[in-house]
Amino acid sequence: INPDLSGKKQILILGLLLIAVCVFTQTPEWHWATSAGGSDTDAGNSIALDDAGNKYITGCFKGTVSFGSYTLTSEITSYDFFVAKTDANGNWLWAEGAGSSGYEYGNSIAVDAAGSAYVTGWFCETVSFGPHTLTAVDNSRDIFVAKVSDPVNVEESELPVSHNYQLTNYPNPFTGETTISL
Repeated sequence: INPDLSGKKQILILGLLLIAVCVFTQTPEWHWATSAGGSDTDAGNSIALDDAGNKYITGCFKGTVSFGSYTLTSEITSYDFFVAKTDANGNWLWAEGAGSSGYEYGNSIAVDAAGSAYVTGWFCETVSFGPHTLTAVDNSRDIFVAKVSDPVNVEESELPVSHNYQLTNYPNPFTGETTISL
């Protein structure tokens, strides 16, 4: 205690020190923990949260990796990347992987208000995201950005009722291509 300080200043300083000690000596409380892993090296590199507290994780794995009941398998000799989701309590909701014979790493992830995840990372050679395939320039490490949405479970009763439609292409004979998606 400094005798040159007035009593009020000393009390204020002692009070602030006491608050600082109390704040910094509290032990954090773990609310939950979960794990994922498999037959070889697995790494989580980034996590994002949505408004409901769900967590979206990206990283890489080699061999087979399990996220609860969801199992992914990479190419035999390379790392593939993954995106996985847990609920607010850490229960695995889904996991999706992408890869090829080259290496793929998920480095960062973000989530929009609709629950779609945007992941970025790098890949060598080629990488396939469902029907989308990217090819690296000169088999070097190239950047990817991809969007993945929650899987939708459609019950049979929710499927559209079939209708009979007639499609006529012009000019006739038609030499192009027509794609119809329902």
